[in-house]
Amino acid sequence: MPQYEIRSATMDDAYEIMRDPSFLTAAELGGMGLTPWQALKCVREWLDPRTSDALYENGRPVALFGHNAHKHFPKVRLTWFICRQRFWELGPRGVILCRKYLQSQQVRWPGTTFQSFSRSSHPDVARWFTLLGYEMKVENDGTVCFNLKPKSGDRNPVAC
Repeated sequence: MPQYEIRSATMDDAYEIMRDPSFLTAAELGGMGLTPWQALKCVREWLDPRTSDALYENGRPVALFGHNAHKHFPKVRLTWFICRQRFWELGPRGVILCRKYLQSQQVRWPGTTFQSFSRSSHPDVARWFTLLGYEMKVENDGTVCFNLKPKSGDRNPVAC
């Protein structure tokens, strides 16, 4: 039976994922004009032990999650995610693990809005974000902004 754990992400984890990115990770990066290898420069800047974690299956990284400060809104964090195809093969288990991770970040960062942007043209993108607890806010020039729904009782600022 596979063993799963979440712990601080490292650049070694990022390299392993970028050696074999999922089709959707590669497509999102391509939408930003980046190859997986060019994206490693961004990941290097984003990695922070307080806000970047990796999901491991049997000791091997499957996905990296993180969030970084928004440049203009101090109570908004921009989420990011990269994964290997194995993450999508986990099916509901992957969604549950990711959702629990996002909920744990909401507890650690109360009163904060977590946003994610997608440039994917995949027809199921909105459904996937909804399953993770996001709601679609704005679509502009092929980019969709999603806000993670606040935990009950939390009043989060809106930036998109």
